[in-house]
Order: sequence, then C-alpha cells, then structure tokens
Amino acid sequence: MTKEKKISYNNQTKTLKNIKVAAIILISIIVFILLGMLTPIIELGLEEGIIIIIASILLFALYLSSLNSNLFKLKFQYVQSYFDELKTNTPDLVYIKNLKSEIIDCNKAFLKFFDLKQEEVYGNNFFYLFKEDEQKEISKFEKIVLTTQKSVQFNIHLIDLNNIEQTFQVLKSPMLDETNTVIGTLNICRNITQQEENYNTKRNFVETLAHDIKNPIVAQSKILEFLLDEKVGTLNSEQKDLIKHIISSNQFALEMLTSMLASYRFSDESYKLKFTNFDLKKLIQECINQLEITAYSKNLKIEFNTENFTESAVFSDQMVLQRLILNLLFNAITYSNENGTIAINLTSSNQNIEFTLQNTAIKSNLTKENFKHIFDKYYIGTNKYKQVGSGIGLFLAKTIVQNLDGTLLYDVLNKDEHTDIYKFGFTIPQNNDELDGNDFKF
Repeated sequence: MTKEKKISYNNQTKTLKNIKVAAIILISIIVFILLGMLTPIIELGLEEGIIIIIASILLFALYLSSLNSNLFKLKFQYVQSYFDELKTNTPDLVYIKNLKSEIIDCNKAFLKFFDLKQEEVYGNNFFYLFKEDEQKEISKFEKIVLTTQKSVQFNIHLIDLNNIEQTFQVLKSPMLDETNTVIGTLNICRNITQQEENYNTKRNFVETLAHDIKNPIVAQSKILEFLLDEKVGTLNSEQKDLIKHIISSNQFALEMLTSMLASYRFSDESYKLKFTNFDLKKLIQECINQLEITAYSKNLKIEFNTENFTESAVFSDQMVLQRLILNLLFNAITYSNENGTIAINLTSSNQNIEFTLQNTAIKSNLTKENFKHIFDKYYIGTNKYKQVGSGIGLFLAKTIVQNLDGTLLYDVLNKDEHTDIYKFGFTIPQNNDELDGNDFKF
C-alpha cells in the first residue's frame, strides 16, 4: 500500500471514530439534561427544555453531515488515486465524461489514439471524435448505464490514424456522487483487434477443414449405398452387413462434424435468438427422419408419442431447437443396444413444453451422482466415448436449453446387471417472447 493510500485509509478510520465519539457525547447530553438537570428544565419551562434537546440534535446532525462530506471527499481521493494508476499503467483507452458528454479526464493512450492534446479534449463534447454510426452505438449503451446505474460491456469498431479499423471492447460504468446520483461515466476501451482476427482465422480454418472432410465422406456413403443396392453385382448377407456398418460410421462422422460446426457458430457473439411460430411435432419428426438410417443400421425402433401435446404451434428459435433435439436423439441412437427401442414423449402443460427420450444401453460407469457431468464440455462418460466421441454434443444441448430459459431432464436407472435405462430431455416455456433477439450465450 502506498503512503498516500495508507494516509487516506487512516483518515477514514479516524473520521468513523469521531462519529462514534460524537454520538456518545450527544446521548450523554440528552440523558444528562433529562435526568441530571431536570430542575433547571422545569424552571425554564417545558418548551425551553424541548428546544434545548432539539437544538442539540440539530447540531449533531450538522456535525454528521460535515463528517459524511469529508468521508465522500476522502473516498473520491481514494478512487482518484487508483484511477491515476490506471491511467499511467494500462495500454487501454481510459476516459471519464460527465452528463453533458464532456471529457473531464483521460489517459495518454486515449490522447495518442486520436492524436490530440489535453487542452483539445478536456471540457469538450467527446462525440465529435466518432462517426455518426459510432455515436449512435455509444449513445445506446450510455442510456442503459444512466438508466440502470449498472456497468455494460460492448464491442465497437473505430478507425485509427492509419485509416485501419480497430475493434475495441468497451466497459462503461456509472460514476456516482455521495447521494448515489449518476454524474458521469467511466469508460475503459481495450483493443481486441488481434484477438478477433485470431478467432476468425481459427473459425475459418475449422469450417474449411470440416467442409473438406465432409465432401469425401458424403461421396463414400453414396458409393456404398450404390453397392448395397447391388447395382454392380450381387452381395451376400455378410457383405451387406459390413457395408451397412461403414455407412453408419460415415453418418456418425458427419454428425460429429455438424456438432463441431454448430459449436463454433453458436459461440459467435453476433448470433441472436430468432423466434418464430412453427410446428414442433413436425420438427421432431423431421429430426427422426434425418437420423433414420443411423437407427436402421442398429435395427432400432423409434416410438414418438404426442398424445398429451395439444399445441398447434410454439414460439421459439427453430434452428437451435432442432440442433438440441438432433443432439439428444443422436446420442440415444449411438449408445443404445441393438434391436432396442427409443421412446420419445412430447407433452405440454402449465405453459411449458416437455421433451423426453428413453433408451436402453450397455451398463457403463455412469451413476446418478456423475450422470449430470455428461453435459460438461469434453466429458467422457463411457469407453465408447473415448473411442469416437468429442464430448461437445451434449454440452451444446445444455447450452441451448439454458439460452431458451429451460431445464435439463436426465436420469439413469439400473435395469439389470448388463443394462441401464437412460432418460434425456428438457422443458422450455411454450412462449417466452422476452428472449427473442437475445444474444446466444455460449
């Protein structure tokens, strides 16, 4: 702790002690007047005695007001010392503006970025430094801070002196006076251009690589289907089974690529939920049809029950909900025993929608205690996961449910010494239009 901060802290402690002493003195005076000087009060009259007491209270209130004012000044000086250190040591652009949008303080990094001197900035309206679209963006978040008295964070693109666009992450916080009234804002702008470029490069690489891998897999599947249909010769049952297994493996690889790309797309901060009215039963059936070939390769039967679902349409984000259902269904197909059944149940009640699916699988190391961790990113729940899984499908499912303001449903039941029964699902509000347009938080 620096010497200045230590002195400031000691001054605050001393002031608080003075308040306590003053309170004790006032209480002693009142008690003394009421008990020890009762006769003089009677001689002066009741009204005069009351006046003495009220006057003492008013004097004490004035003293407290003075002490509070001193405390505020000390607190401001304490904060100012930190701000001075922040201005000196950070490469971020830092500035304070009042309610008139006049800059009252800033650091050297701010002046350097705009190539200005202090006298050109202090006391001037800072909006002239930005373009019209930049002004609108800043004003929008400024209004939020002034209205809610809470900090906000957003990204903005600015053009530097070399006419190159730079991306800044801005933290805008309210500045309050001793009455908790907003008197301005503290703004810290961090240049994240390089991080954004690195992210875009990584994302482009992943998407391009996934696309390059996906094309030959699709081509192989088409050729295998051509062979399976015996277009170039007759196959025996063993050969057909082998081809079916290869087609199933290809389908699995395609689904994993799709999940990986979905993870990158949803992690993009620019994605916003887009709510529309759509037929949920039809959407689920399309998901079942899409994975039908994968279920067929394991001779799985999928039962879809909608008896307790009476809604003709729901209002939600159709794309993310489709991805959620596909992830859960694909997971169930992948880990179900062959010749089994996957039971899907869709119900609606109390303005909520509930989707569950149940399947039987070979007993694993999953228990009721650790089952919830299967939704963690890259969590490996079974030996089979260790062979082919990436552990992002169910993590993405959990993320989608959270963004739709829903609840995950999951359970594992012991059927016998070789088999477990798994239940996955979710509940979401049938119509939660307040979420429409919200950022997808990954």
